[in-house]
Amino acid sequence: MENQYITDEICKKDYWKILLVDDDNFVHIMIKELMKDFKFEDKPFKILSAYSSVEALNILSKNKDIALVLLDIFVEEPDTGLKLAKYIREIIGNLATRIVLMTSKGSETLEEDAILNYDINGYEEKNQLLSKKLYNIIISALRSYRDIIHINNNKKAMEQVVASSSKLFEAGSIADFLSTSLYHLNLVINLCKEKEPYNINGMAAIRLVDEKAFNIVSTYGKYSKNCGNRIMDSLPQEDFMLVKKAYKMKSHMMTEDRYISYYRSSCGIEAVIFIEIDDREAHLDMELLDIFHRNISASFESLCLNKEIEETQREILYILGEVTEARSEETGNHVKRVSKYCEILAKEYGLSKR
Repeated sequence: MENQYITDEICKKDYWKILLVDDDNFVHIMIKELMKDFKFEDKPFKILSAYSSVEALNILSKNKDIALVLLDIFVEEPDTGLKLAKYIREIIGNLATRIVLMTSKGSETLEEDAILNYDINGYEEKNQLLSKKLYNIIISALRSYRDIIHINNNKKAMEQVVASSSKLFEAGSIADFLSTSLYHLNLVINLCKEKEPYNINGMAAIRLVDEKAFNIVSTYGKYSKNCGNRIMDSLPQEDFMLVKKAYKMKSHMMTEDRYISYYRSSCGIEAVIFIEIDDREAHLDMELLDIFHRNISASFESLCLNKEIEETQREILYILGEVTEARSEETGNHVKRVSKYCEILAKEYGLSKR
């Protein structure tokens, strides 16, 4: 199940959504009363009531972030609850939401069948549930749901890191590489958030071996007009000091709402990526960013070395051409000689005849 943000406009803060499915209104009243003042991880509970399987499915279709379903086995028909639990898992494909079955007229046989043959997370007698076990059961279910969502998000994030890393090798120039890195860092950072995406602004700058300043080659968001400028002229002093700090660290760092990464190749080319997140309460996964940072660093080194090799080969070809031209007494054979040298070099390099 994809974890989505709460869409209820009247909810000004986060809630743990719990769906209560029971045709007995007394159960709804009791559970809401018992849970009204409780919180888990500083978030209150929002109880959504359904009195039939149709109502339950309607609520599930509109709320993709329900953490727990408290489901009466005997709602409507003797097996409606079991059928609904199976539908949630197998038809809807929702494996994250926790399902706890409730009954006031169960049996050992029914309990055994439900636990063994249905993908549920609990089976409780209503009289015990409404007296002393409710809070413990709900907290246990919410903790399990939270962990599942976190694992799912991490899995998606790692898949994005792998996909993004492969894209880095497709860049044809260092500027294209940094632009791709900036774009995919945006994606990775937003995967750290479980709700609506962050509003992100950023820039990537490069300093070649013979240059004194970092010049911006790629931008994102509000910095779109700064391409070509020096990074020191484009950032507020406070942010530029963070860039200098990352430069001195020769690594990457983050604050509450900033992420800065520094890269240096063995041939002396340097790059900096600065990202500003428009959220003072941003929660970034530094471990995930560290993995991607190392992938960017390795790709940056590889790209810079390839560019250096290409430049060296180009210089060698120019030198060979000049030598051949200077020594040739028959200018008509000049092109043929250079062509032959190129063919020999290409074969030594391992290129095909094409």
